[in-house]
Amino acid sequence: MYLFLINPEAGNKRFVRIEKKMKQLLDQYKIKRRFVIIDDLANVPAIVKHNLRPIDKGIVIVGGNATVNAVINATVTENLPLAIVPMSRTNYLAKSIGIKSWEQAIKMLAEPEFRAERLGKIGKYYFVRQIAITSRQNLLTKYLTRTNPILRFLGIAGPGRAGDNQVTTKILLDDELSASSKTQKLEISLSPSQLPAGSSAPKSLLRAKSAQVPETDPKNRPRSDKEVFQPGAPAEGSKKTTEKKLQIRLFVPSQTGTNISLLHGNCLTIDSDKKMPVTMGNETIAFTPVEIKGLSKHVRLMVPKGSNGELTEPITS
Repeated sequence: MYLFLINPEAGNKRFVRIEKKMKQLLDQYKIKRRFVIIDDLANVPAIVKHNLRPIDKGIVIVGGNATVNAVINATVTENLPLAIVPMSRTNYLAKSIGIKSWEQAIKMLAEPEFRAERLGKIGKYYFVRQIAITSRQNLLTKYLTRTNPILRFLGIAGPGRAGDNQVTTKILLDDELSASSKTQKLEISLSPSQLPAGSSAPKSLLRAKSAQVPETDPKNRPRSDKEVFQPGAPAEGSKKTTEKKLQIRLFVPSQTGTNISLLHGNCLTIDSDKKMPVTMGNETIAFTPVEIKGLSKHVRLMVPKGSNGELTEPITS
């Protein structure tokens, strides 16, 4: 028996239009289910607590990014796999695990594979896969900047100059590394807890030439702008594990292109001179300053057989 948690407002109320077809497809694949409507995303924890039964072998999320995020946060302590039935094309997690349509998701439920995704945390909210922190300039603003006829006439239309719309950002990594940079975007990804057979651990790097030079390194000595810092390596005598749960990509546009700094850590604190939105898919979940943690905790996801999504690690159901 699957517990379906359905957001009828997602995807411009798409569920209402496809409900009959969905039930027919569920019957075709002989999938037992129980439908529960989400009246308000704020009520998801209470809805889960009231409706979850011992016979349920999984929770199926019918909705968009906001619905997925709400259910993950409400079920993080439950040992049940989650499935996603996307109601829009912007459901980033469904797309990343190889689910392209609601019909494909329903078919998957008949014979799913299972994967574990590491969880991250921002404040009291959990997240999976990846989040981004960007300057406030939106896609429409960028589009108008490129296509505005007056700017084109003056010969200044285009993607913008290096330094445009950059925000001064302060980064504190694991209370060990402090750095400052002007940037337009940071991408924070959750690292897999296990490496594929035969592979080696990724290097943990901060290329100082792509950002302002950190004030000091762990040995409190000045460094040149050509040096490379390895925060993943423990200091002498340190008993800390070298496993790093977060990977951070820092994008710094320049006249010659975009420089990318790569960092690894378990906890990341980010502050900026202007508020920057933290987004998951197309959903804004917080604003800077924020503290982001990579956890050892996982959420179990149901995925299509043979999915080519970049999943972290297989598990047994």
